[in-house]
Amino acid sequence: MKSDATKQKFIQLRAEGLSYAKISDQLHLSKATCSKWESKFTEEIAELKKDHLQELYEEYGMQKEARIKALGKVLNKIDDAIDDADFSAMTPAQLLDARLKYQKALSNEYVPTTNVSPSVTMGALQSRLLTLANQAEHNNLNDQSAKELQALTLIINETYHRSKMEQTDHKLGLDLLDL
Repeated sequence: MKSDATKQKFIQLRAEGLSYAKISDQLHLSKATCSKWESKFTEEIAELKKDHLQELYEEYGMQKEARIKALGKVLNKIDDAIDDADFSAMTPAQLLDARLKYQKALSNEYVPTTNVSPSVTMGALQSRLLTLANQAEHNNLNDQSAKELQALTLIINETYHRSKMEQTDHKLGLDLLDL
């Protein structure tokens, strides 16, 4: 019978991605035991892998929010540099090129917070929104309708912001053509 410490070490090593051969050498186990323990401790191994990845994400700032903030900061600096630039160190095309790249990277971070079926038409959304707004005005909203009104408002807000980002990308592209 193997000790609990050996089993825990096996779980740790498997979560780190070590092969049965390396684990069996290190812990003096047979590959058959490794295989059996793999089946027995699948959930523990998966949980430890998940925890380890989360630690790495946090350590290296790879969380989406951190990436968005970092890209936004750089984008603001580029905007400031464009506003203040005398264009002696960098050509306007170079600054605009950098601006477009960071704008695109920031746009790629966009994640919709709602799921809308592509078969839903704008007219249907407008009609439902008007109905819900009328119910809200007369204090006739139940919990489900309030959630639906909130979701529709989010969809409209996200669509507006996506449209503004596309307009900015298009305008900057046209500005490049004018140089």
